Amino acid sequence: MLFFGKSDVGKTRAVNEDNFITIKLCENLLLCAICDGIGGHKGGDIASELAIIAFTDYIKTHLCPFIAEDKNVFDMNAALLFNVDIEDVLIKAVSAANTTIRQRSAYDAKLKDMGTTLIAALIIDNTLYAANVGDSRLYYIGDEGVSQLTHDHSYVQYLIDTSQITPEEALKNKYRNVITRAVGTNSFLETDPDIYKLEFTSGFLLMCSDGLYNYSEPEKFGDFLKNVTDIDTLNSAVSELVENANTNGGRDNITVIVVKSHYKDTEPAAN
Repeated sequence: MLFFGKSDVGKTRAVNEDNFITIKLCENLLLCAICDGIGGHKGGDIASELAIIAFTDYIKTHLCPFIAEDKNVFDMNAALLFNVDIEDVLIKAVSAANTTIRQRSAYDAKLKDMGTTLIAALIIDNTLYAANVGDSRLYYIGDEGVSQLTHDHSYVQYLIDTSQITPEEALKNKYRNVITRAVGTNSFLETDPDIYKLEFTSGFLLMCSDGLYNYSEPEKFGDFLKNVTDIDTLNSAVSELVENANTNGGRDNITVIVVKSHYKDTEPAAN
């Protein structure tokens, strides 16, 4: 499995409020996550950093004990014996991030109401488990083209869902940066993550903050990845994706992670 991530401040922002992580916990367990600090709130960069750390620490604490040291692989059967549910671990990891941010903002008035989006993927063998809060996104790119796997928690997405505007109109709507769900701004019951489980046996996963897709054409993401064969070409492709968003305006921080499956069987299907 190949993976690479990059973050860029963009062309107009003074501070990069995005944070990300890509970490291979063992041979068959990869963790990737992006947090985009909420624009307009003080401490967005702090919130995204705290969320990444707290989320990752929770995942490590609850999954690493089931890595068989002799083979350096995650033992799902052993985890199941101890009633470990991967989707539940993701939900509680998001809750841990939420609690960490709220605790920090509670004693520092300058950081009141700080928050962040959170998009995360755990890939175990050929299965993807994902969690999403906010409007960062996860795409699948395969032979059939580009598919958005996650659903934005944003005001314009609500307007689309209720048929008040079209997706094309959303691109220019003045409220397109307003999100309806975030990590750290409310109690956890109001920031529940969406959880996804999919087979990942071929193609690419692309995770990004809105600074990428708002200044790109997502349907053309596959064009940047068609020549990826190794880590060097993947590095170049990710850099080209970031540069393309900058060329098209770059008025936001840009973060992207791409994972190439090492399986070559079938397209991913919803569980």
